[in-house]
Amino acid sequence: MRDGFVKVAAVTPDIRVADVAYNTQNICKMIDETVAKGAKVIVFPELCVTGYTCSDLFTQDILLKKSKEALFKIAEYTKEKDAIIFIGVPLAIDGELYNVAAALNHGEILGLTTKTFLPNYGEFYEMRQFRPGPDKARWITLDGIIVILMMIPFSQLLSKKLESGQQEHMKVKDKNINTETLE
Repeated sequence: MRDGFVKVAAVTPDIRVADVAYNTQNICKMIDETVAKGAKVIVFPELCVTGYTCSDLFTQDILLKKSKEALFKIAEYTKEKDAIIFIGVPLAIDGELYNVAAALNHGEILGLTTKTFLPNYGEFYEMRQFRPGPDKARWITLDGIIVILMMIPFSQLLSKKLESGQQEHMKVKDKNINTETLE
């Protein structure tokens, strides 16, 4: 932090549709590059682990399994990185498929923000595969790790109120972070 500011990076890695291994490798490479340049908040695109245009492939168990494995691999990769990192990944939770932004920091999955407003017009038909986020934040277990799944502001969970509308809010150590997945 310098003069009360942190460096934020919006990163677009080279990806291949449904090639989770290739995408994960490039996401990790971009994490290294942006951390080396001093970024403390790193934001990757929506569904960058799989690619946005997987369409009906999102219903394939193998793609969802590889996506979840990639989430844990990328989280572990952040262990020695001094940054909070957001990646886009599809996640099946309790029989529902969500388009989420996962918040990662020092090897941990801090939380999952679901995309709430799913477009369903023109070339966008996300409601075919994904569900809007839940009405209430709740704790879930992902392969034995407890994380928060949310749509409502984290601040409500912390008994505080945000004036920023439909944003998600989390506190990492003494820093407040807000996220929202948009179309």
